Amino acid sequence: MSGLSSLRLGSIGAQLGETINEFSSDGTLSGNSNLAVPTEYAVKTYADGKVAKAGDTMTGFLTLNAAPTAPLHAASKQYVDDNSQNRALSFYYAAL
Repeated sequence: MSGLSSLRLGSIGAQLGETINEFSSDGTLSGNSNLAVPTEYAVKTYADGKVAKAGDTMTGFLTLNAAPTAPLHAASKQYVDDNSQNRALSFYYAAL
């Protein structure tokens, strides 16, 4: 495809700004290449390996990049420790 500046496959068209030399089925997308286009299989395999937004389980450590700034933001142990010293903790129990 040397010298090709645009491509049309049926109703799909594109301007080519990079030289594509392969269709990759690598499900890790580890090549990080401008020369390869991932196949549907590669994209699905990659996406299936990511953490779901709800109902999934993470393993390992999770590092938060800043202190919480809104009521529902996550707080690190360090933030809780730093902001709860010398304060009485009160618990509220409502009988059902």
